[in-house]
Amino acid sequence: MCSRAVSAFATRQTLILFLLVSLSLAGRIALLPIAPIPEPAIQDEFSYLLAGETFAAGRLTNPTHPLWRHFETIHEIMRPSYQSKYPPAQGMVLALGQVVFGHPWYGVWLSVGAMVGALYWACAGWLPPRWALLAGVIALLKTGLVTYWSTSYWGGAVAACAGAMVIGAAARLRQRLSFRRALVLAVGLAVLANSRPMEGALLGLGVMGLLVHSMAGSRIIFSVISWRQFWAPLALVLIPTAGWMLYFNYRVTGNGFDTPYGSHYRQYDISTPFFWDTKPHPQAYVENAHVRAVHQREFDSRAEMMAPLIRLKDFYYLCRQFMGLPLSFCILFGFGFVKWWGQRSWPILMACLPMILWLMTYVWISPHYVAPATAAFYIVIVIVLRRWFHDSATVAQWLLAGMLLSMVWLYQDPANHWMWDKRDYSAQRKAVLEKLNLAPGKKVVLVQYVPGYNIDDEWIYNHADIDRSDIVWAHDMGPERNQELIDYYSGRKFWRLVAGAQNRLELAELTNPARH
Repeated sequence: MCSRAVSAFATRQTLILFLLVSLSLAGRIALLPIAPIPEPAIQDEFSYLLAGETFAAGRLTNPTHPLWRHFETIHEIMRPSYQSKYPPAQGMVLALGQVVFGHPWYGVWLSVGAMVGALYWACAGWLPPRWALLAGVIALLKTGLVTYWSTSYWGGAVAACAGAMVIGAAARLRQRLSFRRALVLAVGLAVLANSRPMEGALLGLGVMGLLVHSMAGSRIIFSVISWRQFWAPLALVLIPTAGWMLYFNYRVTGNGFDTPYGSHYRQYDISTPFFWDTKPHPQAYVENAHVRAVHQREFDSRAEMMAPLIRLKDFYYLCRQFMGLPLSFCILFGFGFVKWWGQRSWPILMACLPMILWLMTYVWISPHYVAPATAAFYIVIVIVLRRWFHDSATVAQWLLAGMLLSMVWLYQDPANHWMWDKRDYSAQRKAVLEKLNLAPGKKVVLVQYVPGYNIDDEWIYNHADIDRSDIVWAHDMGPERNQELIDYYSGRKFWRLVAGAQNRLELAELTNPARH
């Protein structure tokens, strides 16, 4: 009776999608007492927040500040305009949260809910109804409530949602061409191009290869039906998307074919993320010693990050992000004993193969790098479970109940960021801001880094409109260079923050900044 009821419920896909999205959104709000709205801590988060604030103000970028050398920081460009180096999709989601709800985190919240719905929709295209329901529940528990994708501003959910749209549309288009399905595919590809461009392009390449192979087999690849139901909707979305991307690049870098990421690389970076690139690249002159040290540290850490145990650690975090440890052990054990390579699994694996091969060339891999293939991850997981338990509904139900309990148990201390525990830095930054906000008037904080300080804990992050900010953060560049700041911000009070070893901080107001 129970099995028949579950089977009947599993066929109501629209209702299930609505319930999963609602549970994700409501569940995350209910968990705010133990996983509150996060304070930004990771360097990337501040960069995304700059993009979100810029878009929320109705601008694509910000003009270069006349004293920009005092404000150089990590993952942002100051020239030829002031903006994040990252693609714009995550910033737009944060801007949505800022405009609609008054805080950028609500954009993250909405994107995670949309991701859960898209993941279930994708799984429903590749799996039988009951097993698609199981995949949707696993996705809800593991990525739809509390992970670093929802407890930071780092992203992941946007690309995962777009990848699920691409993978789910591909399954349906292989069955029957449809203008609406092709439109979903095109929108997913467009969002991937503006969130994880390289990984998204490779996933799109694999999916398009799969679909072209399918259409060639049925001899409709260049028929009138294929033009109307497949190629036309792709062109309808992707051509304007390409135009938008060229325009965005032009506004930020002055060249439509030069991305903000590429501009940042030429100005600051001395290494690439690829394991074969072992020699430092020539770096453009960077006056600020702290900014130079951060990029040198990134290059110096490559040897450590390429160690075999680090690769195992990357795999561990991927399993922890997408499955949880109990399910991971079950899947890994099952891989050796079940025939998982079958008619249902090989197309999705082949579609993801270009992206997987590309990611294997990286020095390190974070779960949000793999985000476009999240749906494929869950599809293969459930295929293995289905083979392992031989379609036994009773065993699957007990397995699901056990996973529910174990996954809930693993939600201890969920507010931690994924790999790096940045709570100390977040608490320090919050305490410094509270002290500064208690003092009257607008301020300029001169930040001085001393040897031994953790250079990953960056303090120089400003709002999109620096001059209108109540607090302006600037590098302490010595008395002569600081004088131009003093003259420019003559109506502000000056403070100095000394960031020392062991994260020791000294914050004091400067009564006569010209003497320091």
